[in-house]
Amino acid sequence: MRILVISDIHGSRNAVIKSAEIASRKKIDLILVLGDISHNDFEEAISLLEILAKIKKVFFIPGNMDSKKLLTWTRDNIVNIHCKVEAINNDQKILGIGGSSITPFNTSIEFKEEDIATKLDESSKYLEGKKFIFASHCPPRNTKIDETNFGMHGGSTSIYKFIAQEKPDMNVCGHIHEAFGIDYIGDTIIVNTGAAKDSRYAIIESDQYWKFNLYNF
Repeated sequence: MRILVISDIHGSRNAVIKSAEIASRKKIDLILVLGDISHNDFEEAISLLEILAKIKKVFFIPGNMDSKKLLTWTRDNIVNIHCKVEAINNDQKILGIGGSSITPFNTSIEFKEEDIATKLDESSKYLEGKKFIFASHCPPRNTKIDETNFGMHGGSTSIYKFIAQEKPDMNVCGHIHEAFGIDYIGDTIIVNTGAAKDSRYAIIESDQYWKFNLYNF
């Protein structure tokens, strides 16, 4: 199983076309999109997801800058995993949560920390004890992968607590473009893929264990 992971497209058609080419060339099994597909433009976001879905099935979550319509929109080959659990294969599942914690910028999809905690608690009941990947637009707070250029941490405390408690195999996220890279919470590897609009992406793959690589287009 090989999954192409991209985040923070921000309307870049060029980034999506390059991602589709990579998915085709590297024999990707699934494409995972971690939000901020567009800038509050529902139709543009759908058109970009459709480019990717011509290559492989897409799982996605909306980002904080996406249209609120994306919170509930889904399609057979473009599957919305916001607050949902989907099977990746017979042994592993994926749980997603979109949007972000409250920002200073009053963007489209922001949640209070207590609401994030509630959504994750309700959604995680459907994991049924399976191994899982946790896909979030927002990174866990106070880690190497949520620190801005100004030295502030822009992640979510509720996401951090969820990872520490539920111990997913991996957390993949975006949101803080400059904080691309890896960190750990316990044994869980947490990966900020960076922004696709800045030519960044990741490929994660599994045989017995999940592993990953970060790349530039």
